[in-house]
Amino acid sequence: MVLQQRVSALLQEGRTFVGREDASTEQDIILHGLDLESDHCVFQNQNGTVTLVPLGGAQCSVNGLQVTAPAQLNQGAVILLGRTNMFRFNHPKEAAKLREKRKSGLLSTFSLSMTDLSKSCENLSTVMLYNPG
Repeated sequence: MVLQQRVSALLQEGRTFVGREDASTEQDIILHGLDLESDHCVFQNQNGTVTLVPLGGAQCSVNGLQVTAPAQLNQGAVILLGRTNMFRFNHPKEAAKLREKRKSGLLSTFSLSMTDLSKSCENLSTVMLYNPG
């Protein structure tokens, strides 16, 4: 399975609603795919803490584990919404700190990429262990 995109730039302070275009309320992020609900989930970004909140029994998992209650997200988490929408989570504040370190020369682009990639690969391995198909 290929990670479709990074979830971070889209997550402003407050709530970000995710679902299909036929939802009864306007969605901030529109997705398509198997087992995706009209009103699927909400990402809550409050004071630097980002939480995934599944709505109405929607199929959501973080690092290969099904979540049915609010789940706090960490840098590099692999999120699966429905059965076909997989994302790599970039924590907005964490990503900003890493960019600043890179700009100041304290962290090379290569070491930044390898550290970040290592965490994502670890999470993706966990996902594949729990969801081998």
